[in-house]
This record gives sequence, C-alpha cells and structure tokens, in this order.
Amino acid sequence: MVTIENDAVLADFVNFHKRNPQPRHVRTKDSREIYLSQGNFGPLRGPRLLPRLADFDLAFPRRDGDLGHFLPSNLTGSVPRRYCLAAHGRLVLISGIWNLGLLMWNFLEDINLFDRPAGEDGEYDAHVHLAQMVSLLGDPPEELVKRERLFREHQLKRPVINPRGKECKNMNEFWGGPFFDDDNQILLRDLLGGGKKLADTVTELAGDEKEAFLDFASGMLQWLPEKMKTAKERMQHPFFDSFYKDCERDGRKCSITENSGYMQIFKLK
Repeated sequence: MVTIENDAVLADFVNFHKRNPQPRHVRTKDSREIYLSQGNFGPLRGPRLLPRLADFDLAFPRRDGDLGHFLPSNLTGSVPRRYCLAAHGRLVLISGIWNLGLLMWNFLEDINLFDRPAGEDGEYDAHVHLAQMVSLLGDPPEELVKRERLFREHQLKRPVINPRGKECKNMNEFWGGPFFDDDNQILLRDLLGGGKKLADTVTELAGDEKEAFLDFASGMLQWLPEKMKTAKERMQHPFFDSFYKDCERDGRKCSITENSGYMQIFKLK
C-alpha cells in the first residue's frame, strides 16, 4: 500500500462528498447501501508517498513448532495474492512481502511477473499458476510438497462447491489438486514454460545493478515463508546503498518502523 501524501486530501474528499453524495445502490431485500468505488483523489499534493506492507483479516493459528502458515479455508483476493502457492492447493501464505516482490516488476518493467493463470475455459487454474511459478523460480522444496500432501488429508467440516461446480471435501480438491506426483514433481509438466528464467524478465537494468536487484527480489519471492527476508534485513541489502548515500548527502535520516498491523519500509526525517 502507499500512504496519502497529505491529510488534506482526505479532508477535501469527505467535504466534496458531503455536498455531492456518492453514487450508490440500495439492495431491495435488506436495504443495504453499496457505494460506487472512488479512486480519483485529484492531482498529487507533494512527493511524500511511502510504501507500507499490510495484511488485513489474515491472522490465524498454526501448528506448534511450524514456521509456515496454513489457511485451509476458502480465500478470495486479487490476482497478486493468488501468487502465493498453497499447501492446500492455492495458498501457503498470504504475504505482503511476496506481493511487494511482484510489485517491483510492475514498477520496473511495467509487466506482471506471472501471466494470467487461466485454463482452457478462461477461469483461474492453480495448475497453470503453479507451472508459471516453477518455470521462473525453479522446483519447490520438499517441505512445500509435504504441506500440499498434508492438505489432501485435511478434511473440511462440510463439503464445499468449487468454482467449477464440484463438491469438495478438502481445499486441495477445491483448487484442482493433487498437484505433485510421487517424485515431488508437478503433475502437469507440459504446462511449464520454454526455459524462461527470472533474470530474463529484467530488461531495464544491467550488470551489477541487475544482479543486486535480482538478489534483493529473491529474498521476497520464496516458496517457503520462513525463507523470506524480514523488512529490516531487506533494507540492509546492498541494493539500497545508493539510496542511503543520497539520504546522507541530503542530510536526511532513514529508519524502519514496525508494528503488528503493518511495516513501514522506510521513513525519511
């Protein structure tokens, strides 16, 4: 997420809609009011836009001694969120860190790192999604395969219907599993790309700068959540050396703030 550059932006937005009510739909059966999303806050009012990592409604228990996060319930979310591969079929960890890694390609290359993971019917297909990830990141570690198999046996309290109309007893089935064979390889290897590597997706950088970027990004794009670098570790990466030098030259101090709700990657004073 990105902060609002000036609190006056929100105050003006509220005052405007006091005078000009937002378009809305009132649902007949319960009179619920549903407002049209508003994404235009006018021109920027300054350069102070700071990125923040944030996860909403994503707290859940985990097994004792396990560093990985499991979420065997049905989750919905944006396409970037779906790129966190699941032990139960789609999601192992819903991670702002992972999404930030993907966002870097949007900013740098103006592309989505992964193509739209759809099957022949045009609907989301976790097998296609997994194949795209393996093509760029390499084969997943054995631990992740074990987690996928665990959720083949993790039965739901009651069956659920997946998007294709199939009644499923676990979330592995819900997303089209199983996904791995007895040799820990993905089942549909014919979906793998033609040898394109992660480095091939970076064209705007070269030499040491490109290597530093890829090394920095690899700390976020990890199969296992416990292998991801923390915000503090990432901010100490050599990729930011020039940024810190600019701060020192301009007499600014750079720091990291964290709490349980979010991480502010850097703060300029």
